[in-house]
Amino acid sequence: MNGTEHSPVTRPPFADPVSGSIETHAATKDRPMLHSITEIQALLDEITKLLGSGNKGERRKAVAQLQRIAAIASTAALTLSIRS
Repeated sequence: MNGTEHSPVTRPPFADPVSGSIETHAATKDRPMLHSITEIQALLDEITKLLGSGNKGERRKAVAQLQRIAAIASTAALTLSIRS
C-alpha cells in the first residue's frame, strides 16, 4: 500500500449524500445487492401486470423483463461468489 489506500478493516466511514448519515464500509458494501433485489421485485410487479393483459405484445415485454431479471440474478450470484 502506498499510504493513501485503506485496508477493508480500517476503511473510514463516509456520509451518505442523500441522508447525510455516516455508514461504515461493511454497511455499504451490500447496498448494490439490495438495489438488485429491489429492482427484481419491481420487475416482477411489472411482469404480473403485463401477463394479466393477455396481449401478445405484452407477453413479449414480460419475456424481456424476465431476461433482465436473469441477468441481474446472475450478476448478483457472481458477486456473492467472489466475496466468499
